[in-house]
Amino acid sequence: MDQNKPSQDTSKITPKVTACRRILSQVTATSVVILLYLSLGMVIGFPAILIPAVTNDDNADNLHLTMAQASWCASLSFIFQPVGGIMTGLCLQSLGCKAVMILLNIPHIVCWLMTYYASSIYTLCFAQAFFGCVLGLIEVPGLRYVSEISEPSVRGIIISSTSFFVSVGYLIMIFIGSLTDWRNAAAISASLPLLCIILLILIPESPMWLMSKGRSEDALRSLQWLRGWTSAQMVHEEFQRIKFYSKNKTQKFLKTDHSCDSRSGSGGLSYFMTSAFLKPLSKCCILFAIFDFGGMISFRSYLVKILQDLHSPVSSKWSSLWVALFGILGNVGCMLFIKKVKKKPMLRISLLCCTLCLIFLTMFLLGYMRVIADSAFHHWCPLIMIVALFFFYNLGIHPIAWAFLGEILPYRGRGPATSFVVCSHNLFTFVSVKTFPNLTQWLGLEGALLVYAGVCLCGILFTYFLPETEGKHLSDIEIEVACGGKTNEDGLKATPCGS
Repeated sequence: MDQNKPSQDTSKITPKVTACRRILSQVTATSVVILLYLSLGMVIGFPAILIPAVTNDDNADNLHLTMAQASWCASLSFIFQPVGGIMTGLCLQSLGCKAVMILLNIPHIVCWLMTYYASSIYTLCFAQAFFGCVLGLIEVPGLRYVSEISEPSVRGIIISSTSFFVSVGYLIMIFIGSLTDWRNAAAISASLPLLCIILLILIPESPMWLMSKGRSEDALRSLQWLRGWTSAQMVHEEFQRIKFYSKNKTQKFLKTDHSCDSRSGSGGLSYFMTSAFLKPLSKCCILFAIFDFGGMISFRSYLVKILQDLHSPVSSKWSSLWVALFGILGNVGCMLFIKKVKKKPMLRISLLCCTLCLIFLTMFLLGYMRVIADSAFHHWCPLIMIVALFFFYNLGIHPIAWAFLGEILPYRGRGPATSFVVCSHNLFTFVSVKTFPNLTQWLGLEGALLVYAGVCLCGILFTYFLPETEGKHLSDIEIEVACGGKTNEDGLKATPCGS
């Protein structure tokens, strides 16, 4: 038996604090980070109120854009997000998640103020591009922090809550846009990053990062805070587990009782060419490609315009609020059922229902719903389908894609790997948003919907290649993804490939 392994004997360990208290401390830390995702959702929702305002011929503002200019402006933030993602990958391991999250809020405030004072298309586009860099910085440290501080029993729920608050931020921005103009919406939004800076100072750094820097005492104090503000004795077992995991990752690669892949132990850059690194990386990239090209990214940016074109029975702004509200309900459903149903079944249900909604909406646009042409349902059908689409999108594919990103990537190289996936996601998002007007021009809205339905259908098939991560330790998930081994949800040992 490896002497470095933490003992499984817990007979001498003081009884644990109540589950409620343990969860409360994790929720407290997560709620501060979640403000970043709330702000992210507001940025994502901003083009939905900006585009109709600046392209309207009756626009009272001195800034007027063509639809082509507006599409560039709306998509610039996405194409520049990889820049922020690359910067995060370079500084995250050296500075830590907490410091990076605090620092990035300063340029975030600047972006909103630039948008408020924008007097030309160039200033507005520069502000959106700058937004992209900031958002690229937000996504990686926030997700990594939440995944590392959470216990396996609640990690799925906590990570899915980040997507919930992105949807809440989107709803808040749509609501603000229904009450005031886009400039005032930008000014109001600038207050949230300031609040984030203040609250982030009060929470601890990730114990895993502190341990990787040799700061074991700080890691222990952080773990005590995150497990119910308790004593060192009560977190002894988990602390020893983190210590063992960090020590083995620092030496070479994740070690089990047997070697999963002897080539995985090579040092330097060669590790990034091993299957242990590339397999989870490729799975995350493909999952995000399905996420981005499944239609919802495009719908989100052009929602008001789409509802106007479909002749929504209520005003497009209020329709947008209903759509955003049901998106939030989808996130709530994910948080409630993910622990019992597990991630893979939730993902399949989400993608299947999204496919059906897209096909049904396509049939409506092609005139195959003449049988209900004279009924009230005929007028409400497009809005109902879009509302259902947002609900099922947020029930599975949206939050679970981010959950997988926080769980299946290996600890060694997690920073660069997460940055690469987020950069890929942002590039996919840019392509999706920028090409939507062209796609609808070439194929019509119904043709674009069929393309998106095909992507969702492919996503259902891809889920069979993903691991089930719910309720498992990050170290066990890493072994299973890299080697195809089966893990024990409660213990340290795993059965590696070939044994």
